[in-house]
Amino acid sequence: MSMTKVFIISLALTFVILSPAFCVDNPVTNPSFESGLTGWTAYAASTNGALPVVGCIGSSPCVFDIFSSTSAPDGSNVCGLQSLYPAGPPKNGGVYQVFTWSYGGAEVTISGRAYSEGYGAYSTWGPLIDGCSVSVGLADLSTSDRNDASQWSSISWGNPDPWSTATVFINGPGTYTLFIENNQLVDAATISTLWDKVSVKAYIGITGGPTANVGDDPNRPDTTARIEWTTDTPSTSRVDYGLTTDYGQHVQDAALTTSHSILLENISPSSHYHFKVTSDAPNAYGLDSGDNTFDVPIRFSNISVSTEGLDTIITWNTDIATTSQVEYGKTPAYGSMSVLNTELTTSHEVRLTGLDEDSDYHFRVWASKLLYTTVHSDDQTFHTYPAPRSSLENASFESGIFPWVLYQSSITGNTPIDGRVGPYPVSGTQTWSAANIKAYDGSYFIGAETTSQYKNGGVFQRLYWPAGQMCTLCARFATQNNSTSFYDTEFKLGIDPNGGVDPTDNGIYWWKGFSPTNDNKWCTGGVTATAGSGGMVTVFLEIVQKYSEDHVVAIDDVTFGAPVAMTIGNLKQMEACTGAEFQNALVTAAAASVTYTSTSYPRRYIQCDDHLSSIAPTGMAVLFDPSRGTPPDVGDRVTVKGALVVVWKEASLLAYDWTTTKGPLTLPDPLGMSQKWIGGSTCNQIPLYASKYTCNVGSRVRLWGKVTDSYYDYNENAWLCQIDDGTGLIDPSGNSIKGVRVNLVGDEEASVATGDYIMATGVLTIEHIDPSAPLGSSTGEYDVYKLITNSTDDWTHIPAVE
Repeated sequence: MSMTKVFIISLALTFVILSPAFCVDNPVTNPSFESGLTGWTAYAASTNGALPVVGCIGSSPCVFDIFSSTSAPDGSNVCGLQSLYPAGPPKNGGVYQVFTWSYGGAEVTISGRAYSEGYGAYSTWGPLIDGCSVSVGLADLSTSDRNDASQWSSISWGNPDPWSTATVFINGPGTYTLFIENNQLVDAATISTLWDKVSVKAYIGITGGPTANVGDDPNRPDTTARIEWTTDTPSTSRVDYGLTTDYGQHVQDAALTTSHSILLENISPSSHYHFKVTSDAPNAYGLDSGDNTFDVPIRFSNISVSTEGLDTIITWNTDIATTSQVEYGKTPAYGSMSVLNTELTTSHEVRLTGLDEDSDYHFRVWASKLLYTTVHSDDQTFHTYPAPRSSLENASFESGIFPWVLYQSSITGNTPIDGRVGPYPVSGTQTWSAANIKAYDGSYFIGAETTSQYKNGGVFQRLYWPAGQMCTLCARFATQNNSTSFYDTEFKLGIDPNGGVDPTDNGIYWWKGFSPTNDNKWCTGGVTATAGSGGMVTVFLEIVQKYSEDHVVAIDDVTFGAPVAMTIGNLKQMEACTGAEFQNALVTAAAASVTYTSTSYPRRYIQCDDHLSSIAPTGMAVLFDPSRGTPPDVGDRVTVKGALVVVWKEASLLAYDWTTTKGPLTLPDPLGMSQKWIGGSTCNQIPLYASKYTCNVGSRVRLWGKVTDSYYDYNENAWLCQIDDGTGLIDPSGNSIKGVRVNLVGDEEASVATGDYIMATGVLTIEHIDPSAPLGSSTGEYDVYKLITNSTDDWTHIPAVE
């Protein structure tokens, strides 16, 4: 049998002048049998046993004269056995020797030859393949039993002249027994099995290191490094080193030792070095450690730039404690230097003030320490942001981008947004993209259009705003997605109350939405926050295209300021979207929560007292974030501040702050009207279809009519009916059902049936219907006007006369 062990061997040997003080001697006595069997013990095999003999090889009178070779592998003598057919039977036996090894791994190799010829078919003589072999075995102890050998390697039958080798492996220091034997396998054959030249060659192994001790010389802490390692075999020492894996420099010592130490001098401060160590010895395989690295102080890391107010802050780290200083300017020549901070630290921060806004700067950081070389980093760059404004500037992007700052999202795979788009004037005929979008205000807007890809990013602007005061950011937007999931294309508004410029900061207040019409119509979005203690906020407008599809997003007409106290009627008629405050409004209805862009908002309807003097009642939906407080109940009065948004085609106020005065109070009288008057629109309310009346969505009204369809909705504990007053309105569901939907709160036993007559008082709402999943799939979706009631007192039921 044979066993193979694998060792890592350096193929690139380093030749050095060797000291004669040491040599890895062959531990085997009489390895080439020139002294006969001295040092060896011969043994006979159990089958056809014979004791090996030693002698010359060649023609008679040499001992081995069968299939004679031209020469021995080493010297004149070889060892082995030969048998001549038919003069005698095969001969089998071997020799062994016990020896001691003091180093690491090594290989033991013998040279051997095995050849046989036999009586073959058709009564002819010829080569007898696999008729014999020579084997070498190694036992990890002192023994005379060849069965104790843990590994064997064989030289198989071959041509009569060439010698081959077989190898076994030494694992480390210890006592071993080497066995060499022949195997003559057949009777009808002439066989020659010989061996010679036992070689032992060491593997030089690392037993420790290599390690790099930078600054080994305390007087030269950043220009010297000592490389140290230990080996299991006395060997030479060499270190190749340099700034790349090509190295280029080396230091060596020819002395043979197991403890290696090489001093590298005049190395470069603040550098990253590569190095490898090699060791050699006579009769041994050279050692190559492979690539290693070390750093020379002073080393810079984590250099970064951030903004705080008007200041630019440079931060970095060093591997040892040093001073701090920044050199900077608008060119690589710099020209300015910050004040030297002599405090020794590894975490550095320098604040630069008085820089020009919206400008490119170059900089490098400096560090020094006693006995160390003063060093600087490589050249770095940053761009200063526009200075914070006292009020929002360039709100409709008519003057380019400035002072907005364009940024790209860090989402993998996305590309930058298009940025400023135009001119596509409101009064012109030209439109942008297949969505046919014109500017909402002026001629320009921000946008992103993609085909089978996606773009993510936006713009931000920094603004001064009194600490602790509320502010609202609003904008017009249009989104269109040509896939089946139009809500995958979103628009986001955000306010960082602390004036930061990182759009991924968790402290930003965000609102996100999508166009419920999925076309070129402009919608309204808004968000409200309270400024932090720094007296500065940052407003963000961001485009989100989630997947690689066909998308269009446009943003225009941005407004920013404190929520303004006004009536609902005022807000609905305002051309500019804005933040609003409704004071002491009456809560008229509680509707089902609405889920919009992954957020569920409890929904209430409010109405201001000014409806008594108005042509039409003025009511509105308010979305209350449950994380910011408890929503009011029907009959309460509420003062609420927030931003105007459009959710599923209904203009709503996204509440940020509110105070409640508990009721219950008497609800305002409704305005009775024909179904042809319901709905209506303003610049902030999308119409579902033409109406003959001023916008009354969100207000209390009274409707009547004949029931054309009904069923009991167990989710809302109400009858859901369709009532027609003869106007002939068609429900948008596509089922040609006439009338308007009403939600009649009450018991199932009321048994509202087709043909009955209903008069109902409630709040007119818009409901988004999605009969198929998932939400946002354009298949079968539609929006309807719906009247919701609060109790059974809000509706009268007259059964049909049979």
